Amino acid sequence: MGFIGDSIASLKSIKVRQALEQAITLGMIVSSALILWKLLMCVTGSESPVVVVLSESMEPAFQRGDILFLRMGEDPIRAGEIVVFNIDRREIPIVHRVIKVHERNDRTDIDVLTKGDNNDQDDRVLYAPGQQWLQRQHIMGRAIGLLKLRFILVLTSGMIVSSALILWKFLMCVTGSESPVVVVLSESMEPAFQRGDILFLRMGEDPIRAGEIVVFNIDRREIPIVHRVIKVHQRNDTSDIDILTKGDNNPTNDRGLYAPGQQWLQRHHIMGRAVGFLPYVGYITIVMTEKPIIKYVLISALGFLALTSKE
Repeated sequence: MGFIGDSIASLKSIKVRQALEQAITLGMIVSSALILWKLLMCVTGSESPVVVVLSESMEPAFQRGDILFLRMGEDPIRAGEIVVFNIDRREIPIVHRVIKVHERNDRTDIDVLTKGDNNDQDDRVLYAPGQQWLQRQHIMGRAIGLLKLRFILVLTSGMIVSSALILWKFLMCVTGSESPVVVVLSESMEPAFQRGDILFLRMGEDPIRAGEIVVFNIDRREIPIVHRVIKVHQRNDTSDIDILTKGDNNPTNDRGLYAPGQQWLQRHHIMGRAVGFLPYVGYITIVMTEKPIIKYVLISALGFLALTSKE
């Protein structure tokens, strides 16, 4: 049936219950995010509790890329406060400072004039044609908190790492493999796989068959090997099996790669079966491994950006 057919059959073998559990988990994550956003809207009284500063008009108070936390409330708006407002037919909200508040005679409504700290003139040029003041309905909220760009970079990096670890653990549980994704590091499996391809693995309890492509690791060897099973030997007295592997592009089997005196692999050496792949996506891993200076330059550049972003 071939590798592609075996991959499709392996994917189909995943239980419907597992698929439903994954769908429910994803739905809960999305629902939790929406619920949290709605809760923030109720607590802060603002239709948009969090906004990002997109221009340099409020420097040095705020830098481009800073995150602002907003609150609305019923207390009157005062001159000197920093507010976020939106103009009719304008998609992007503006973060500027209130410089003048004019109470109307009946005192139920107010007129508000704003200006960017870094701008030469007030915001009347930004308002709708003929509009001289903002009214309360234009104000989305007052700025009550701030995350500076450097902290955002650090926080984002931490979130990315945490998300990656959670995703990795999730994939381990779903696939039953201690390493659900590996990169092909050699040319020993050409033409089936090229150097730099990414393989997706699954373990499962079903028996390993000759012809399957597996990833295995030998004791005291750091780098896993991606090769094909060419022989499976069922022991007579136990349920254990002995496995012999070989690279499609190699002239001999892998006994020369095993530990000294080892003739077969056992099941505990197998990290997973290949059930899918992406060509060349993992080549950057190879480049960074063979030329670590590139990795160090990238890490240093990110660190420099985080440390030198403006206060």
